[in-house]
Amino acid sequence: MMATTRLDFRHVWGAPLKAFLSHSSKDKIFVNSVATSLGLMQIELDEKTFDFTLNVAAIHDALKRCDLFVYFLSRDSSTSGFVKEELRSALENRGSGLIKRIVVSTLDESSYRDLPNWLQQLNIAQKISSPKLCARRIQALLLELAALDDAGVGLFIGRDADQADLRKAVSVPPKDIPLSIHAVGQYGIGRRTFITNSLKSLFPRLFNTFIEVTISQYDGPEEFYRQLFILNTISSFENTIGAFELYARLDTREKASAICTILQEMADNGEFIIVIDEGGVYDDDGQFQPFLAETMRQLSALGRPALGFVQARMMPAKWKLVNERSYHRYLKPLRDEDMKTILSLTLNEFSIEYTEAQLLQLISHLDGHPYNIRFLLHYVLNYGVQSLIDDPQDLVEWKNRRAADFLNKIVFDSDEVKIMSILSEYHYLDPETLLATVGGSLEQITGAIRRLQDFCCLERREHYLYIPGPLRDGVRRDDRFKQPDSWNQDVALKICELVSEYENEDHVPLAIIGSATLASAKAKNPPAFLARLILPSHLLRIAREHYDEGRRTLCMEFCQKAYAMKDRLPDDAQVEVLRLWGLSAIRAGDTTVYEDVLGKLRGYHTKVARRMVFFLEGFALRLKGQLDLAEDKFIQAWKLARSNQSINRELASLYCKQRRYAEAEAHARAAFETAPTNPFIIDIFAETLLGKAAAGLAIDQRELDEIMKQLEVYGDAPGSSFFLVREAQSRLRKRDYINAIKAATKAIDRTPQLLAPYFLRAEVYLAQADPVRAEKDLQQVDRILTEAGGFSEGDEARAHELGVRIMIERRQFNLAKDKIDLNAFLPRAVKNRLYRQLAKAVAFEPDHASKPLKEWARRWQD
Repeated sequence: MMATTRLDFRHVWGAPLKAFLSHSSKDKIFVNSVATSLGLMQIELDEKTFDFTLNVAAIHDALKRCDLFVYFLSRDSSTSGFVKEELRSALENRGSGLIKRIVVSTLDESSYRDLPNWLQQLNIAQKISSPKLCARRIQALLLELAALDDAGVGLFIGRDADQADLRKAVSVPPKDIPLSIHAVGQYGIGRRTFITNSLKSLFPRLFNTFIEVTISQYDGPEEFYRQLFILNTISSFENTIGAFELYARLDTREKASAICTILQEMADNGEFIIVIDEGGVYDDDGQFQPFLAETMRQLSALGRPALGFVQARMMPAKWKLVNERSYHRYLKPLRDEDMKTILSLTLNEFSIEYTEAQLLQLISHLDGHPYNIRFLLHYVLNYGVQSLIDDPQDLVEWKNRRAADFLNKIVFDSDEVKIMSILSEYHYLDPETLLATVGGSLEQITGAIRRLQDFCCLERREHYLYIPGPLRDGVRRDDRFKQPDSWNQDVALKICELVSEYENEDHVPLAIIGSATLASAKAKNPPAFLARLILPSHLLRIAREHYDEGRRTLCMEFCQKAYAMKDRLPDDAQVEVLRLWGLSAIRAGDTTVYEDVLGKLRGYHTKVARRMVFFLEGFALRLKGQLDLAEDKFIQAWKLARSNQSINRELASLYCKQRRYAEAEAHARAAFETAPTNPFIIDIFAETLLGKAAAGLAIDQRELDEIMKQLEVYGDAPGSSFFLVREAQSRLRKRDYINAIKAATKAIDRTPQLLAPYFLRAEVYLAQADPVRAEKDLQQVDRILTEAGGFSEGDEARAHELGVRIMIERRQFNLAKDKIDLNAFLPRAVKNRLYRQLAKAVAFEPDHASKPLKEWARRWQD
């Protein structure tokens, strides 16, 4: 059971969910095998009642105990009187809500045309030839239904103005009606609800089913088409692979045409597609990806909306003018009055007592964000209203999306850790794949998923389970969910084996195909039939994972594989492959590969490609210590993308190394606004503010204190010394030399190959007028730089600066002057600062300087 100091949401769940197995007695060998795999606790199957007597009351009683109705379609069952009665009862129970889902599994060549009319309309007949696979599919459906039982907020209030604006936009002639509806806003603000409720109200005869698909960053037309194909087409596994391979050979216009055909077919059936945009709908400039732009062009004859988009990014105004038939609405937080209505109705639904004063206090913590009510509801169900009012910290952390703060309070059991680890690797998984990879009973996995949902650690989208966006980065950085390579390989193998069990004529869900394809790309020896499904986007994602983990050689290997398939990637994705490839080559010291990557990038004519050339050139120059040249490159890249997180961080880092903290601040702050929980970004922001303070420049001390707290949360862990280094810097500024040395020494013990703590400890020693110990740290820096071949985050320039300062402290003025004059690593700003320090020291102690040096110092000061 999951438990925390305060967060311990427990629900009392009823009896386990059950499936009713409707079949002909002549098919009992297959069905009994399915039943045996499922176990008696998960099924209703009474052979004596249903095979020998038509006991209507028994059928009704059994169906009342079931949530899922499974009909085994065959020539025999389609003519069975017993089965017809079961189907009639299932229809009644479905109408009353007792039966939540109906699934049809064909046992022979029978098709959905052999079904009753009401079942034909559902178009859900699927063939699975193995009893074991069939049982697992039923278990997965039961697990999915259990996930649906999670308490949530289903009210839609307070969007009258937004709906009125959309109503006005669609109240035009058909040729002018928006083809795409874009709901833009923060995560959980109600974007999907706005689209579905608005279209139901405005087009009640057109749309009755809303289906969600995802377009992730760097996805192209193939990823989108695969999702639509399986949603719309009942096809065998073999035919599905064939359709995907055929689609890959089409040109852009033909690919868009195939997408339009499916969208129109689904729209004719009352189905509307909502695209969850995870950074893949627009290109770097904010325009539709080319395949989507072509799709919209080909849909222009439609007189109704064709696609909905749930997004965090608004399309720039210049592209809205180009895409005239697109409607964009930014959803703002709800008013307090609307939040009061939603919260009071929700609390009343669960019979939670409260006063008017308590209600107003609770609303003050919700920030007009409907999704925060979900967390509040789970908390109040367990601890009461007043408990949350007395200590709202948990809700504050949740609503501010401080993932690490939130996750650190939770103790996960082994099943929950496995589920979170697997979802962190694969992002979206169906229940069947989770059951196959996690292991354990259906009851165990159901309980684990429900508890994770209680903590808002898991959400459900269509047939998928996933970790919500605000928590993904926190989960990825949480060591509890980092598994050894052998474990990850075993998971990948299990997923591949899961698909291998299907026969060519079986129907395989998209969720399983998607996860199995990614697993096969990760696996050392993937099955040949799965290798046919691997897309370059899968390889790009794996390359990024290897880069983040510091596995440069593997990153370059997967980048090379992905780029070999570049024609199947959007242009921005191709540039991203080259970015990772180039960065890995620079860090690995592979000049040949680096130059080859630059050559490839120069072959593109997009702004993002030009920016990336400057960025990689600047990155390489910075690591070589040529900071003046690096600065020029980074500034050129920054002019092409002023809000880019990586470029702002690099510029801030470069300026900090030169002690140009005032210039560093704007870039550090811009990067922090983009990624406030990234420890690298927090670290450079803290270094900037501490440097400004040490230089006597004005800062907001409260802001610095808060940044240091955040750095302690996100950057103080085994194997990480972000916080310790900045703590040493802070102590040095306060002249607390003893504790500054302690913090720097602890950082060195924790990360002995990191240069920053050596530099800082040497700074402390110089502040104590102890050049001997400072030089020992400089020797350690030189050793690490030599072992790294000169390629290190702590560049040679800083080491040379430290060497000059040690010479000055030892009164070796002539040597110091020569070192400054002849040094090619030192940037102009650093050279000028060292010249000033030397001139000042010579003036203060002229006896240690030659006559020419004294004259130079006098001229310099004048």
